Amino acid sequence: MKYAVALVALAVVCLFLVGEATIPGVVSARLENAIAASLDEAESVRVYVRTFPALAVALGRIDVLTIDARNVMVDGLRVQRLFVDARRADIDVRSVLHQGKLGVRHVGRGDVTVVLAQDDLNAYFRSRDGILKLLTVRLRPGVATVSGSASILGMKVDLALDGRFVVRGDTHLAYVVDRIRVGNAVIPEAVKNGLLKNVDLSVDVSKLPIPVVLRGVSVQDGVVYLFGGTSAGTGK
Repeated sequence: MKYAVALVALAVVCLFLVGEATIPGVVSARLENAIAASLDEAESVRVYVRTFPALAVALGRIDVLTIDARNVMVDGLRVQRLFVDARRADIDVRSVLHQGKLGVRHVGRGDVTVVLAQDDLNAYFRSRDGILKLLTVRLRPGVATVSGSASILGMKVDLALDGRFVVRGDTHLAYVVDRIRVGNAVIPEAVKNGLLKNVDLSVDVSKLPIPVVLRGVSVQDGVVYLFGGTSAGTGK
């Protein structure tokens, strides 16, 4: 009798260890596929899931969720990298495992980094209508310069906008113009707003697969870094 009980206990332990070793990997792979399917395009998506005990995933509980997606297309915008490191996520197991859908019901406190490259920003702006097709963004530490040609009073002139990217609201990256130069002349403040009426150099990241709330932005050579958190992690 004791031998039979020991065998049962050993079998239970073995099943537990097998589950601990395999379940997180299976869920991670399914989440990778679901995230990739939710994007317009993706070069690579890596997901890391950790839960103890691993069988808790059957109830939809994930203790640690890490997402590292590279070179993905979201609503016409190419994102060089999306990195999410979150705690306590709840998923719809049926949607993820059986339907291949991104069934993330809730993501707890976490940090998010979004990396946008200069060339991808230019491609995004040029895909929109109006004067944006004629403008080029150049990124330097702390500064974003926009240059191009525009028609002013019927004359084609070369202009340059000196400004910076700032976070507006929860999901918007906006471009603030500090001054406009036409040749070596600086356009007066009173005229600036009229010239900028049709210039909307903003980016909306609300379509990312995980809801985020932006907190800050850092502009470096050829790259914009957006920093934020998951919505639950910022009190939203």
